[in-house]
Amino acid sequence: MSMELIGVATKPQALKGQFRVKPSILNFKTFKKLDNVTIDSRQYNIESVSIRDTFVIIKLEGVDTCEQAEQFRNKQIFADIEVEVDTSFDLNRFAVIISGENIGNVTNINNFGSKDILTISGSQEIMAPIIDGLIIATDESAKTITMDKNIFESVAVYED
Repeated sequence: MSMELIGVATKPQALKGQFRVKPSILNFKTFKKLDNVTIDSRQYNIESVSIRDTFVIIKLEGVDTCEQAEQFRNKQIFADIEVEVDTSFDLNRFAVIISGENIGNVTNINNFGSKDILTISGSQEIMAPIIDGLIIATDESAKTITMDKNIFESVAVYED
């Protein structure tokens, strides 16, 4: 495990010392597993974590007011975590497999704020956000990504 950037504090949330975090990791659930984080070389114990669609809310021990939470605005947040294998290599040009069928290749990966978006080119262009459960498996040597059919169908956007 190593110290990794997991997000950036954006603004206070409510009045009891919580603040919002824009995650820089794909799996937001990682925040729930943390006991502490490091901000400006100082370690803080985590009191609570709440996960939302596009951000995470953190409450640190000893940070009990909105004013105290304000001091963390725009600060980078680090934690001692294991980097997930699926996020450690470039998925461009990987074949996308759904129910055993190759539907095309990843031609682009964009991030517009909340999730990475894959552009898949095959018989038509498809865009899909990388959300929890979508990617079942990746095979770096075969350059394939296997996706869950039901989740893919619920989030995919087809270009005309």
